[in-house]
Amino acid sequence: MDTFALQADDLLLLHTDGVIEARNSHGACYPLTERIARWPQKSPPELVDRLCVDLLDHGIALQVPGRTVMVMCSTVTVAAAVVLAVAGRLA
Repeated sequence: MDTFALQADDLLLLHTDGVIEARNSHGACYPLTERIARWPQKSPPELVDRLCVDLLDHGIALQVPGRTVMVMCSTVTVAAAVVLAVAGRLA
C-alpha cells in the first residue's frame, strides 16, 4: 500500500473504472486526466458538478451503474460523493 500526505488545498479524486472506460457514441473513452488538468481548482461539490456536466457533453450517460466519483479536500472535512447512476439533478 502506498501512502502520501495531502498538502493544503489539495483535492483527491477517486473514481470507478466506469467513469474512465465509458465510451461515447463514437467509441471514445472519456479522457478524465486530460480534461481535469485544464480545469481550475474547485471545491469538491463544484468539481463533481463540473465532471457530471463534462461527461454529458462528451456523450456519456450518467444513469449507468458503476459510475461513481468522490472528491475530498485536505482542508475541509467535507467529501462530495455522487453516484452518477443516480445523478437525477442533471438528468
